Order: sequence, then C-alpha cells, then structure tokens
Amino acid sequence: MPGSPKSLAAAMALAMVLTMTSCNSGGAIMGSGEVVLDAHPVGRVGTALVVTGGFALYVFLPDEHSRVTCVSRCAEIWPPLQLAPHGRIVTGPGVDRNLVATVPDPGGGGRVVTYDGWPLYRYISDTAPYEAAGQGLNLNGGPWYVMAPTGQPLIPRSASG
Repeated sequence: MPGSPKSLAAAMALAMVLTMTSCNSGGAIMGSGEVVLDAHPVGRVGTALVVTGGFALYVFLPDEHSRVTCVSRCAEIWPPLQLAPHGRIVTGPGVDRNLVATVPDPGGGGRVVTYDGWPLYRYISDTAPYEAAGQGLNLNGGPWYVMAPTGQPLIPRSASG
C-alpha cells in the first residue's frame, strides 16, 4: 500500500543501499560497474565532462595532470570518480575515448577514472544536474575546475594570469 509505514521503510532501506553502494569509505563515487562520460554545457562555464545524471566532473590542479592527491577529508568533499572492479567506461558524443584511462586510488583502493591524465572528481555541493558550484574554488589545498572535452581544465582567463 503506497504511503504506508511498511512501504516508507522499504523505500528508505533501498535508498540506504543505493547510497552505500555508490560510495566507499574514502568518499569515492563507485557505480554498478558502468561509468558513462558525456560532454554537456554546465552552468555558465561552458561545455564540460559530466557523469551519469549530468553531474560535472572536476580536476584538482595539485594533481599535476598525473595522480590523485585529494584523499581523506578532501575526498569527502571532492569524491574521485572511481571505476568498480570489472567495470567499464562508456563515452558519449564529444568525449574522446582515447583520453580516458584510470590510475590507482591511494585513498580507497580501486581505480580512479582519468581524462587526458587528470583524475576526475565530483563536488558534493553540486546537487542538480549540469551545475558547477565548485568551478574556480580554492579548497582543500588548491583550485578546482571542470574538465573540458578537449582534455584541459576550463580555467577562466581572469584566473589563469
């Protein structure tokens, strides 16, 4: 019966299971085995990489285009996009499959999805698809920018010098 305490409890239990399976202890995003990367306009920033559901993907400049440096508390705010064991990455139109790879995740084991060598992250304050509230923030030890489909962070001219 819809709206009954029993159906409400079942819905809450399902939500908890989905939440637990989408994050590991390090805060990393881990799906059911398939990570879908797309290119889409986000906020007022421009076209950026997004993951399933339309959530913007960010890079952390201290990663220096090579390895994951956002771990522990940082990864709770900026969860790395992690590939599940035996998972696969699917690319949509505008995403260069040749730029997609993975690197080890030092914070939670497993593998983090990269784009042109940059580890990819979500921002927990992005609560709606195609927004980029983390764009240009200097948090957790450095600046954050959404990743363009070209493989370069979308850094506004005013921030780049």
